[in-house]
Amino acid sequence: MTKKLPKAAQTSMASLNVSSAGRQEQSRKQRQELYEGRTSNSSAPCPSCVRPEDYTKPFMSFLTENPTVFHTVDYFAKSVESHGFSKLSEREVWNNKLEKGRKYYVERNGSSMVAFVIGKEYQPGNGAAIVAGHIDALTARLKPITKLPNQAGYVQLGVAPYAGGFNSTWWDRDLGIGGRVLVKDKSSGKIRTKLVKLDWP
Repeated sequence: MTKKLPKAAQTSMASLNVSSAGRQEQSRKQRQELYEGRTSNSSAPCPSCVRPEDYTKPFMSFLTENPTVFHTVDYFAKSVESHGFSKLSEREVWNNKLEKGRKYYVERNGSSMVAFVIGKEYQPGNGAAIVAGHIDALTARLKPITKLPNQAGYVQLGVAPYAGGFNSTWWDRDLGIGGRVLVKDKSSGKIRTKLVKLDWP
């Protein structure tokens, strides 16, 4: 046996259904507008209307501008510095340098980097949360003695494969030269490192 709801309850439920349907329709319209670029409300939660190119294009630009491990570490070092991180040296003792609430980073050989934040309420023994990533670059590294006899007017360079490169994917694209070189400063006589990125040959 079922009982008929009072009129007031029926009205409330009808309003609830109408309101729910209205919110769904509004959400659908917002998603459509975001997808078509007709609104600037980019903060609206709309996972289904995110365009792949919003992520792939910046990532591809990042890969183009940072072709080697050295470029990548330099990129992230500058990035964390712009967010308030201070650089530490492995040659120094850090006991009197580290402070609560501060942010630091250290790099080694220009090919690896560690960045960390000390919480304002941190106490020794509290432990730490760690997030790690791996930097790799599929390259053909120049050998220490790179010059080979010219062939048919072409200058040849001796190279060694590094990392698991899929060679068949390289044959149809232009290659460049990138890495790190050591140069002597004429004024000071010191040896300095310089990053190199040549988009040719």
